Amino acid sequence: MTSGYPEITEQDPLVPMQSGGHRERLAKFVSELWAQRRHVVETRRRIDKRFADENDWFVRKDTELVD
Repeated sequence: MTSGYPEITEQDPLVPMQSGGHRERLAKFVSELWAQRRHVVETRRRIDKRFADENDWFVRKDTELVD
C-alpha cells in the first residue's frame, strides 16, 4: 500500500536536525497516525464487505422468488 508520496531515502537538508526527544515524539506521533489510518482502512473494508454480502443476499433472495 502506498501513500502517494515519494519515498524519502536521505535527510532533507532544508529540515534542521531535531533533538533526540523531539524526534522520538515525532516518530511516536507518526506511528500512531499510521495505526489510526490502518484501523480506518480495515473498518471501511469490513463495512464494504458487509454491505456487499447484504446486497448479495437480497439479490439471491430476489432470484429465488423469480425462479
